[in-house]
Parts: sequence; C-alpha cells; structure tokens
Amino acid sequence: MVYSKPLRVILVILGIMVALSGDILAQSSVLDTLFLETVPPDSVSVYKRGDDIVIRWYSPDDSISSGIGTMDFRSWYSGYDPADISQMNTHGDYTGSVDMNVRIEREVIGPLVPLVVGTDPFISLRVETIDAVNRSYSKTIRIGTDDYIPGELIPLILRNEEDAEDLLDLGFSISFTTGIIDSSLAGGGALIAMDLQDFEGFHVWRGLSPYPSEMISIVEISKEDYFDVSNIDVAGDVPLKWLWLWEYFRGTAEEDSWPRVDDEGREYYEWVDGDVYPGFDYYYHVTCYDRGFFKNFFQHNKEDNHICDEDLENPLDPGNVLDCEEVAQKITMTVDAGGDSDEEMMNVYAVPNPFRTGTSAQTSPAYHNYEPNAIKFFNVPENSKIRIYTVSGDLVWESNYSDDGIDGIMTWDVRNKEHNEVGSGVYIYKCESVAGGSVYGRIVVIR
Repeated sequence: MVYSKPLRVILVILGIMVALSGDILAQSSVLDTLFLETVPPDSVSVYKRGDDIVIRWYSPDDSISSGIGTMDFRSWYSGYDPADISQMNTHGDYTGSVDMNVRIEREVIGPLVPLVVGTDPFISLRVETIDAVNRSYSKTIRIGTDDYIPGELIPLILRNEEDAEDLLDLGFSISFTTGIIDSSLAGGGALIAMDLQDFEGFHVWRGLSPYPSEMISIVEISKEDYFDVSNIDVAGDVPLKWLWLWEYFRGTAEEDSWPRVDDEGREYYEWVDGDVYPGFDYYYHVTCYDRGFFKNFFQHNKEDNHICDEDLENPLDPGNVLDCEEVAQKITMTVDAGGDSDEEMMNVYAVPNPFRTGTSAQTSPAYHNYEPNAIKFFNVPENSKIRIYTVSGDLVWESNYSDDGIDGIMTWDVRNKEHNEVGSGVYIYKCESVAGGSVYGRIVVIR
C-alpha cells in the first residue's frame, strides 16, 4: 500500500503588540488553534482486516504542525526604551509533540545592573522548561563578549536535570541583538516567557455517509492526555480512563507503540474499528483537534478543522473547497465466501433477524438494517443457492450465489417471487451448496 502527501496543517499566526502601562512594554505573538485538513486520496487510508476495519493516517510535518505561541516580554524590557534593549529572535519551528512553557531568564550574579550584549564580558541566561509531570529540562547560555557574537544562533537543546543522557531538542534556535539586558522591575533577572504549541491530538470519524453531520467521532487520541501519565512505568498505576491511551503510545507485550515509522521514515498512526458489520458502506475522516494554549491570555474550547463542505455552494473555506465524497475514505465491509462442507455451512447466518421495517442503524444504533429494507446472508459459499419458505413449506423466494452473491454475501429484499413484500411472520431459509452441504435457519419478519 502506498501513501502520498502527509496530512497538512494550517497555522494562523496573529501578531499582537500590547502596551501595558508606562514604560513597560509587552510583546506577544499568538499562534491560533491548529487546523488539520485531510488531503485526498492517500493521506488517510482504510482497509479490512478480518472482522475489523483499520484506519491509517500520517502525522503532520513538524514544521507546519507546531510553532511558537504567546511570548511575554514584560520583565525583559524593564524601564528602558525598547530601542536600547537586546532583542531575542527565534529561528525555525518548535518540533515537540505537546504544548510547553519555556522561561529564558538572566541569572543575576553580583549587583543588579544593566548589562549590554556585545559590550559586557559576562552575561548568563538560564533556559528552562518544566513540563506537566515535573520533568525539568534546562540549559545555561553565555552571551557576553567573550562567549557570543550578537546575532549568532543558539540551538535550544535542553538537558534533563535528573538524567544527563536525556536531551530535549525543541527544534529551533534563538539569537540576541546588541543591547541592554536589564534586571526586571520586580528585582529578579530579566525574563522572557513563551509558549510552544502543537496540536493536541486526533479524532477519527465514521459514518454511513461521507457527510460530517451524519458522522460520529469513534475515538479521541490525545497526545496531551498521554503526556500527563507518560512518566508512569507500571500499567496498574495508570488511571483507568487513560490506560488504553497509555498502552496505545507505549505499546504492550503483543503490540508495538504508536506512532510507528514506515520505510521512508514517516510517522503514522492506526486505529482499529471493531464496531462494524458486513454489508455496510462505511466512510472515514481523520482530523486534528486542539484546545489552544495561551499563557496569560485565553483558552479555546476543543476545535477541529472542518472535515469537508456538505454544501459546496457555501463552503466553510472558499479558498479550499473540499467535496465530502472525494475526501472521505470509503470501504465496504465484506466477509469471505464460506466453505461448502456440512460443517462450514453452519457459519451461514442472516442479518437483521428479526427484520423490522422502519428501523435502521440511523434511528437505533444497536440495530443494523440494510437499505433499502433488505436481509443479508453471510458466509455463503460461492456455488450455492438460498431458498426461503413459509413454515407450511411454500416457496417464497430463491436465488443463486452466481446471480445475487458477492464477497460471501447474498441479499434478499424481503419480497416474494411476485416482488410483493412478505407479511409479518416466521420464515425458514435453506442454503444448499452444489457439493451437497446444507443448513437451515429461521427468519422473523415484523412489519
């Protein structure tokens, strides 16, 4: 199976300059909620595996799925003219898998006096991130005249303070221009706080049509929720609601962890949908969702990118119209044709049974009725015939697999030989193969 272009992510970056009061200046750039957009036809794929359907998709490229969010410079500027202050710039993209906070703070050694990048010999900064499960990563950088040329890039690769072998590569670099690095008005070291953002996780959507209004989200795979329990080493210590997620990302004795890597080095994910029934057409979408991550600003509710445009006359995104029937991945759930021995013929069965008119999977999710008002027989041998009788032995309907069968399935439209709907009652079916094997069963029709 070949996969094409990875899932794309649209980043909306809004620049905000906020004057807070007097000489204190706050600068921030806000990275809005990340939106994932499926790219037909191969970024999401589906296939049948036994009695299940497997959905596979690729993770977005790091460079377009994450970035630097809010940046708070309030303590950095102190009481000086911003034109005289050393400016910190970022280069590249954050490549982590979860949202993080980073602090970059001047280490005050000696008197609290302003120091100038490019002039003073000793300026020490501490870069630190403390994640949600209290694993602290840090780095000390020197940007005095003996150690640093203004504008030089400093990669943000931090070290775990409890494990020197554990490095955290944030994927981007910072640099500083010539200028003052003062102590803050609060008396501490000049401080920049910034948020690093990635989308939170994935939703897998399933429906009997390609339209989002008729779909349900069958799973929410949250990288953030997993991160909250990722430091737990024993499955029995994991809160029950997160155990499946912990096992999904860490793997079990029987299965490897997700995401996995293909032969081209690309990360991909899978989800197995076991709540499917033979004879139905299923449609799948995969989206990213993000809660938003805005330190000291505001918080979004969970938001997904839109899946596709049900109304192509009024698309959600006029510049990027997505036709649901083209974007959704469709698969027909089938069964293998059964064998024709007496023992194998016992695997033939009928669904729905009982058959009720006016009921469908749309109105009653636990009840699967086939449109338009049909009964399907499964595991039917290729060289066989099905006959339907009344309990008194009258022949109601008959057909050969060669005429009405496909993928081990035969369909009865619940009509008699004259094409009239049969009434409520009990009916007997007989499936007989050319090899002589046969099986009888009972069908109940309720109108």
